[in-house]
Amino acid sequence: MVVIFADNLAYIFSYSSDAQHLSGKIVTFLRIQTLSLPFVPLGMFTSSMFKGVRKGKLSLIVTIIRTIIFQVAFVLLLGKVFNLGLVGVWWGIVGTNILAGLSTFLWGKNFIKNLDLVDSGNC
Repeated sequence: MVVIFADNLAYIFSYSSDAQHLSGKIVTFLRIQTLSLPFVPLGMFTSSMFKGVRKGKLSLIVTIIRTIIFQVAFVLLLGKVFNLGLVGVWWGIVGTNILAGLSTFLWGKNFIKNLDLVDSGNC
């Protein structure tokens, strides 16, 4: 839906005469970012799962890897190294969300598989 209504959504942020020049960039941003939307919940759910099983440090590690390591690396690589500028930054965010979402989900899936679910009598 975001892709279809990108022009309408962009208008909300660029309706004034001072901001109308941003409309095209906002539309492009919205259309690029929608590609990562299916992957974001994977990371969020896994991070919440780590908190739920009292592994808050793992949740923190997930966040640090995603926001500091992956995002900075992808944004710098695409925005500066490949000289794609602002659009490269946006694609870097997409790449980060996809890679982080999938890798975090796989980590969480492996964690659950190896979790000892035997009742230890602490319940």
